[in-house]
Amino acid sequence: MEKKLPEPPRVPAPGALLLEPDFAALAALCKREERPVTARRVKGAVLTGADLSGLSLSGVVLEGCRLLGCRLEGADFTDVLVQGCDLSNCVFTDAYFLRTAFVSCKGVGAVFSESRLRQVTMERSAFSFANFDGAKGDRLHLKGCKLDCASLSACELRRLVMEETDFTGASFFKTPLAGLDFTSCTIEGMQVSSSLSELKGAVVTAYQAAGLAKLMGLVIR
Repeated sequence: MEKKLPEPPRVPAPGALLLEPDFAALAALCKREERPVTARRVKGAVLTGADLSGLSLSGVVLEGCRLLGCRLEGADFTDVLVQGCDLSNCVFTDAYFLRTAFVSCKGVGAVFSESRLRQVTMERSAFSFANFDGAKGDRLHLKGCKLDCASLSACELRRLVMEETDFTGASFFKTPLAGLDFTSCTIEGMQVSSSLSELKGAVVTAYQAAGLAKLMGLVIR
């Protein structure tokens, strides 16, 4: 049965988007007035260590931006396209994402712990060493991504579709993986609990199963 992918962001047509020349100023204004940033195209913005916690974005395109080490705790991303952006070391703890797509992005060391992700796509993006602990995801699509050495402990993952994604050294401690298809992914060094209970029902290739058998102390000849 074909797996249903997330809906794409419902972003206004290009002609209906306003090009935003000063994203930092607009974000600060919207935070003060407790209103969302809407129908904007933000291109090439650079912010380092900015406090954007609680910021709400709706119908927005972020293109070629560098938001490095910014604080976005409790932020709300609804119908947002994030394309070619660097989000390394940003903190999205307790943030909410709905119909959001990350395309060709970099988020090394980003923190998504306790976040909620509904209908989210991550494509050709690198989230190495990212922290997703305690996140809740529903209808997610990972395609051609790097999540090597990422932490995905105690997550709730429903209707997750994965294609050619690198989970080398990633931790899935206390995250049930039943029904998830890893056959096109890289899972060498995957970390789970000593009981291996997380792996029950996961779909893997025979080659991957042989590698996972080493977690049980088996010697395969």
